[in-house]
Amino acid sequence: MGLFSRKKKFIDLTGGYRGEQEEFEEEKEGGNSQNNLEKDYPAGSPEDKKRRLMKRLINMSEKLEEMSTQIYHLQQRIEVLEKKTGVGREE
Repeated sequence: MGLFSRKKKFIDLTGGYRGEQEEFEEEKEGGNSQNNLEKDYPAGSPEDKKRRLMKRLINMSEKLEEMSTQIYHLQQRIEVLEKKTGVGREE
């Protein structure tokens, strides 16, 4: 009678969420340190400014790429749900 066994088996689906939270916290902490550096050294060399700009542009492009991928996956999920429910079909 496995129905009333005392062993608790479950699947932890929060692993991905925890990873995203950790990345968010790291970005948050990294952003604060970068802002502090800019406050401490407002008049940097042109090379330093170029390096910071490149870093910011790379980060922005990576975030845009991630958001684009997320939007694509959401569109795919919506299409699957529409097919299952029969919504959006023109007859």
